[in-house]
Amino acid sequence: MCRGKFCFLPFFSFILLFMTIFEMKPNAAPSPSEIEKAKQEAPLHVIGTVTSDQLYKDITEEKEIPVQIRKIILDVRQILKAPTNEILTTVDIFYTYIPS
Repeated sequence: MCRGKFCFLPFFSFILLFMTIFEMKPNAAPSPSEIEKAKQEAPLHVIGTVTSDQLYKDITEEKEIPVQIRKIILDVRQILKAPTNEILTTVDIFYTYIPS
């Protein structure tokens, strides 16, 4: 049987734990609407084959959460949209990678 504030502490701990679990938001992929918006705004659309994927720079700030900037080289097979009529054979693409 609980008396006074001692009965409140386990209940408060449970509520705090519940709120903490549901407030954590994982690093997830963007929503489909964000992807569509980015695709519409992108000046270059190409189809190709990745020929290289390498570490460009490690930007880890916390030891437990590694973060990398990586660079891929894409051999262009088809240009769907481009700002100029320039012929592209390869494209360098940089992206942020957070290993799990």
